[in-house]
Amino acid sequence: MVKPINYENILRRVDDEKAFYFYQDVNMYTGIKVNSLEDFANTLPTLAVEVIDFHLKRGDFEKWIKEVLGDETLSNNILKIREKGLVGEEAKKQLIRVVSRRLRELRKKVIGKV
Repeated sequence: MVKPINYENILRRVDDEKAFYFYQDVNMYTGIKVNSLEDFANTLPTLAVEVIDFHLKRGDFEKWIKEVLGDETLSNNILKIREKGLVGEEAKKQLIRVVSRRLRELRKKVIGKV
């Protein structure tokens, strides 16, 4: 039996211990963290491509989105970007696109507006 998706849960704010912390490399914290999918979407355009590449190649985005926020759909879409081997500006552009699209979909399901 398929478990129903809790869209409100995906859009919630999480405590700092479950937040996503952005790094440029191992032990090189950027000072930026996000506590929700909306924060994540708003922060992506401001990040250096090195930060995105670091987390993308490690699977960090997929893991956080799936395990903390509970959005397997978005996690799988980000995995597809990683599997294409995209890096740099193209990876950033694709990531922003899939995250923004998913955020709009979720908002429609929860509150009925874009």
